[in-house]
Amino acid sequence: TVDEAAISPVLQKLLRSSIPLRLDDVFVTLDGAFPQGPGPGTSTRILSGLAQESGFDITVLLPALTWHQVNKYDLNCYHASALINLCAKNAVWTTALQLVDVMPRNKVELDTVAINAAISACEKGGKWA
Repeated sequence: TVDEAAISPVLQKLLRSSIPLRLDDVFVTLDGAFPQGPGPGTSTRILSGLAQESGFDITVLLPALTWHQVNKYDLNCYHASALINLCAKNAVWTTALQLVDVMPRNKVELDTVAINAAISACEKGGKWA
């Protein structure tokens, strides 16, 4: 289950940090908040919350993705799809395409849902006719 009460202060603390987020700030904050690691729903909520609250700033998302990868926390196509779908809903095509580029380098295989969401983001952003 997702502990919303635990996630909200973490998001606020991260977003009060310097942008782009410094990797060590992300590690200290997330390690302190989730010493046993986040569950899958918590990971999705952290990443989605950072995306929305930062205005889909890729420099905010990359350190959080790196934290997941370095600690070997589950990060999979569902997380990628959730983030890219969020970009599509908000017509943020640049971040959607950046995520398509970054996810495989973070050992996250993209599925058809994620790719279609990226295409949708481009369409909604007027970059796909």
